[in-house]
Amino acid sequence: MAEALRQERLRSLRIFPDAVEAIKRLSSGHILALVTNGQPDYQRAKVEALGLLPYFQVFLISGEVGMGKPAPGIFLEAARRVGVNLSEAMHIGDSLANDVAGAKAAGLTAVWLNRAGTTRPADAPVPDHEIASLGELL
Repeated sequence: MAEALRQERLRSLRIFPDAVEAIKRLSSGHILALVTNGQPDYQRAKVEALGLLPYFQVFLISGEVGMGKPAPGIFLEAARRVGVNLSEAMHIGDSLANDVAGAKAAGLTAVWLNRAGTTRPADAPVPDHEIASLGELL
């Protein structure tokens, strides 16, 4: 039953329309790394099912590297593996607590992907930039 649920989840995955185009275009002139929390086999299966793996030079999953967002270590490891200085690195994510706080703690530029147009709580981490869609990165 658990495997059937996993397979159904993978079949029903959907990606935001702007994501594929933005990732494809960005990957042609930038080094992309994917950093995510979660169970390694499921996270890897999701990225593969969406056809995104070829666009990322590095794919770090918290369950494989022993650290996760918002800990700065996973961001530092991603920058190390792609060979960029932290001042050249940018992290885009939809979680203020995990993505923005973690990226800022690691010294990266933090971009909050706020698709819903949510008002940032006063006590939440402050991103360097806020975007409503990945198309804005282009």
